[in-house]
Amino acid sequence: MGMDAALASLLGASIGAITGVCGGFVAGSQQRKVETLRWKQARADELRKEERRSLLELTSLLAEGSQAAAWLCWAATIKSADAVKADASDYETRMRALLPRLFSAQAAASGLSETAFSQIDPLVQSLISLDTKLGTASFRLDAKPEETLQELKGFRGEAYQLTRDVVLGVRSQLRVDRSDAITQLDGS
Repeated sequence: MGMDAALASLLGASIGAITGVCGGFVAGSQQRKVETLRWKQARADELRKEERRSLLELTSLLAEGSQAAAWLCWAATIKSADAVKADASDYETRMRALLPRLFSAQAAASGLSETAFSQIDPLVQSLISLDTKLGTASFRLDAKPEETLQELKGFRGEAYQLTRDVVLGVRSQLRVDRSDAITQLDGS
């Protein structure tokens, strides 16, 4: 009987030790899962913050460009050809400085999200197209001032629409649900 008690005690101690070790593994595994979820959440928050910053910078540049275009078109409605020439020169200077910054901001914003790129790229392309039209027309101000003023006036609606599209397009990107970013991290 003494042997049975010792064996039972040893068996009980072994079972207890095995249970303790297994419990440690399970607790450790659960802790790692919690840590991984926290890391994913922090990373998703960080990515979203960076995307928002990039989109805000890009929005600022798109707004600046579309405002410059709208200003030139508006000037053509009330100013003389000579005054519009001066405004066109200012516009060209502004756009030459703005476009490289715009392309950099577009690259930063589009690198973070395919959805952001698909929303933003058409806005950038619209600004480039409008800039080309305005630049081409402005070049003709010396040769055909009155005709060119009418052409510049005609781009006013396009310039105003671009400003509106920038606000709506980027707004939709800034409202993307936070859970989308987490889902993207889980998929990668």
